[in-house]
Amino acid sequence: MESNKTAHNPSFSSAIVLLRRKIRRETKDQNVVLPHKQSRSKLLTKIEKLILTVVEDISFSKEPKLQVPRRSTWVDCNIVNRKLSLKDKSQLKYQEILYTKNTKRMTVIFNLLAKVHNLLQNRTSVTYRELYYQHTDLYESQNTVKTAILDICHLLNTSPWDLRVFSTSKGLIAGPLLIKLGDNETIINCLSKGGMSSFKT
Repeated sequence: MESNKTAHNPSFSSAIVLLRRKIRRETKDQNVVLPHKQSRSKLLTKIEKLILTVVEDISFSKEPKLQVPRRSTWVDCNIVNRKLSLKDKSQLKYQEILYTKNTKRMTVIFNLLAKVHNLLQNRTSVTYRELYYQHTDLYESQNTVKTAILDICHLLNTSPWDLRVFSTSKGLIAGPLLIKLGDNETIINCLSKGGMSSFKT
């Protein structure tokens, strides 16, 4: 039975248990106000809803599956007012990840979901390299971690930055970047859609 395969896979089961424990844990430092607190709480809710859906599937002997938006290409983009943006979500194509056909991939995704949930709860961050060395026998390579984090980003409609996962622990610039020219024209604004303003012609 397919459900037996799911139930007896130790890596998948441990990932589910770990994530459920993280969901039950109370969020620390409730009185601390952060700029991205609302976004952070929404991400936590999305992760919790996602894992609960999978747990319900397993409890009803259904095969766990994920609907991941296909990686964006130029076909999925529009240019409006000289700014690049993705098409409406309803126009995007999705890839179905079935547990029986993608056991390793789904196990990695849920294992990392548990870690991301923990990062968001505790307001900490981590690098891809650090994640890889936390479970080298499961991830096998750093690229596996990067691919799974991208899958998670597509599932949650967010970025690695908002998940608190970075390429390096040190950098020249961190946070919302705003660059203006001498005539006060904004050319880069990381808080705006698209991130870059159009140049005057």
